[in-house]
Parts: sequence; C-alpha cells; structure tokens
Amino acid sequence: MQKRQFDYEKWRRRILEIRDAKTHNEAIEFCELVDRVSDMNHAEVTRTLFQTLTDKPDHGVKESVYNELGAVDVQLYYQVYLEELPALIKNTQRTKWYVLLASYPGGELTAEEWDRVISLIRKMPQETRKAFMDIISTDDFISGNDWAESVLEKLQQPEHRSR
Repeated sequence: MQKRQFDYEKWRRRILEIRDAKTHNEAIEFCELVDRVSDMNHAEVTRTLFQTLTDKPDHGVKESVYNELGAVDVQLYYQVYLEELPALIKNTQRTKWYVLLASYPGGELTAEEWDRVISLIRKMPQETRKAFMDIISTDDFISGNDWAESVLEKLQQPEHRSR
C-alpha cells in the first residue's frame, strides 16, 4: 500500500483558512488537519500551528494545536515560538495563547534543555527577549511555573562567552 504524499502548501492554506472554524464540519476538519502533522518536527509546520491561534472563539479545537505543539522538539518549539511571539501577542490578546505557550506544552524541561533555550533566547532580537521576559515575570506566571524565576535570573545575567 502506497503512503499518501504530504502536500504542505495545500495543508497550510486550508488550516489557516479554517483556523476560526465557523461550522461543526470545519472544526472537525481543523482537528483532522492538525492530526495529519502529528510527530512532524518541521519548522514550517510548527510555525503554521502557531499561526492558527487567534482570539476568535474556537470551541476547544485549538487544544489540538496545543497538544501537537507539545510533541515538537524543545529547541524547535522555542525557536519558532520566539520568532512568532510578536504575532502571537498581537493575535491572541484576549485568549492569551502567547502566555500559555511560553511554557513548553510537552512537559518539564531539564536544566540542560533550559540552558539551550536560554542561549536561543539571547540570540533573539531585544524586543523578543523583552517580551518573553515580561511574560514570564508576572506573579501569576511565576506561581504556576517553577522554572520562571531561575530562567529570568539567568537571562538577566551577562552572557558568559568561552574563548
């Protein structure tokens, strides 16, 4: 039996078209489209998943995006999250997906993983670093995320460069 070829552009166009599903059938199709990319650790697929998040009512279908993002490699996840952060902030002011997604949905990170993420954050534009730090520095965020204070502290320290 031959495996069907994945057409990324067609998938991307359709999932962004129905990201704010207006009918029950569109909501089902949206979830099916998310399922089609299950376990695809690919930057553009991950970027598109972030781009599906908006402030429009979603009747819970965006939980499938959240769950799928939790399966993405940690480094890839934060790379794309940080690149998409300005748009996420703009597009999810009411739903606050940008706040929820500051914490990796795939589970707890190790100290080593956080060190790699911190290194990645430091390479981002100043506005992106500041936005991320603003998100994780709120009392509500810190109270729900054990890692936030430690990461903030490390981000506020000067970067140590080895020779």
